[in-house]
Amino acid sequence: MRGANSAVEWILKQKEPKKELMVVILWFIWIERNLIREEGHRRSTEAIAWSIEFYANENSNLYVKELVPSRLSREKWTA
Repeated sequence: MRGANSAVEWILKQKEPKKELMVVILWFIWIERNLIREEGHRRSTEAIAWSIEFYANENSNLYVKELVPSRLSREKWTA
């Protein structure tokens, strides 16, 4: 890739699960960069990977819940 623009274009052409994960990874890299630059704080690679995985799974679950309401959301709680 020749630069940031071509990288963004390539990412946006990917299918949804892969595209979403790449955006989440880039976002966390940017967050980590800011933590190091502004606070001098560096997290372990494992902590960053866990954060990416957790956020991607949470975001994916929210996306699925918006598209396909679960049975539980339609049932009313009774005492």
